Amino acid sequence: MRYVAAFRAYQWDEDIAALARRFFDACPAARQVVLADETKGPLGIQGYEVVSHTEDTSALGLLVYPPGNSLWHNVDYGLYILRARLPGYDYYLTSESDLAVNTKLDPIAAQVADARIDLVAHWIRPATPDWYWYENARASFENPLGSLLFFMLASARAVDLLFHMRRQMTLARHANATAEWPFCEAFVPTMLQMAGMSLAEISAYADTENLRLRPRLLLTDPRANRPGSLAHSVLGKAAYTRAMLKERDQRDSVPPDSELRQALDSGAIL
Repeated sequence: MRYVAAFRAYQWDEDIAALARRFFDACPAARQVVLADETKGPLGIQGYEVVSHTEDTSALGLLVYPPGNSLWHNVDYGLYILRARLPGYDYYLTSESDLAVNTKLDPIAAQVADARIDLVAHWIRPATPDWYWYENARASFENPLGSLLFFMLASARAVDLLFHMRRQMTLARHANATAEWPFCEAFVPTMLQMAGMSLAEISAYADTENLRLRPRLLLTDPRANRPGSLAHSVLGKAAYTRAMLKERDQRDSVPPDSELRQALDSGAIL
């Protein structure tokens, strides 16, 4: 079984590089690449094979939507870029740059291939009205699924099917500009289930207690470093500080004994 392991990067600094090293150390048997969004210019990545791309995916026949945020709305586009640039592999793995990998990935990939599983992701379940993307999903599918795609391992045939369907949807959207465009975390699992492909939870292979949208975790937090686990969203101190400040209106609301207050008091704010 041959697979590509891609670390997705939208910016680059020492802390992101540390997470990249951790990711690549976990998958020595894979073809290791950094899938770099360089829409705003080169990221200056050194020491890795870089698959550079921008938000303009029109050459692949894919809708650029919503403009300025297309690669976030369509995380699956990364799979199609990899498949086009690096054909001939059995599986394609993508991991976000704020995800900490604390478990070996080669054995997971081998088990998935042996079981002929087409998609491994997190929190795959029927979409419910309390999900933010529920209305979007229901407008596109009769029985939609939801998921989290911070970490995604997909078979080549799954990538090919998804790519074909996104291209078909692009043509339909050009013909009808008001047609709904499904969010990736509904589109990917629902489309594969409809095609009769096999889906599995990453929790069957790794500790996912801290694989969540929130809370944000410092790179030094024990929760971000638990052996055998995947954790999200993991940030270095400067990025953590920026993110937390963006989410809080008043400095007084920051707990006095928190990591954020320590960062503020030390002047570590960029």
